[in-house]
Amino acid sequence: MRFERRARSAAEVARSDVDAAPPPPGRFRRQADRRALEGVELVSRYDLPHEYEVMQSMVLAVPPRLRAPIRRIFCDSKAGRAYGLTLFGLSYEEALEIAQSVEAVLFHVQGGHNGIALFMDGVDNTLVLYPAGATEE
Repeated sequence: MRFERRARSAAEVARSDVDAAPPPPGRFRRQADRRALEGVELVSRYDLPHEYEVMQSMVLAVPPRLRAPIRRIFCDSKAGRAYGLTLFGLSYEEALEIAQSVEAVLFHVQGGHNGIALFMDGVDNTLVLYPAGATEE
């Protein structure tokens, strides 16, 4: 498990799917649907039921004291098993605890992930969790 803390450039922010509006109708098979569990907004790019089940497991895996700061979980169906979490009001250590809880459930439920990004208190404070063996390009 490798973590990296870095500031995102303006170009990365512009390309971000995590805080962007859902794709326009007709461009993809479906417009992203939004659901919520315990105050956490769940968003799947292609509105796939199994992705919502995985995201629900992610929310429930996080210790209850750390659930309230999680605003949103986004699953990028196009990238496959890549997730973005939007967090507010957490320390780096608390965000790391959330990342470890989420990663553990992703390995248990679906055998791993293709990347987890935690966007903390805006776009200038990002924690990226790469899958085991992956390198940053």
